[in-house]
Amino acid sequence: MTWKKVTGYELEWQVRSEKGRVTMLFEEGEPIPRSLPARDFSVIADMLRHELPRVWYEDAQEILTTSDKNKTQKETKKNQ
Repeated sequence: MTWKKVTGYELEWQVRSEKGRVTMLFEEGEPIPRSLPARDFSVIADMLRHELPRVWYEDAQEILTTSDKNKTQKETKKNQ
């Protein structure tokens, strides 16, 4: 489990399939593209637009969260 700070994103809406593609960019590591249904795309797009400086992604369980503090593996283990 590794928390990654999201530093940028790309959004693409696919009209024919009614799905969206979200690509999250990180301080370290490769970008992660995700194809999502409309509802999920909308929620994640809003979160990224409004909370970007505070968005973190946990890669093992695919969790997005917001926090003003740096996420660490210790915090993850404590919260489980």
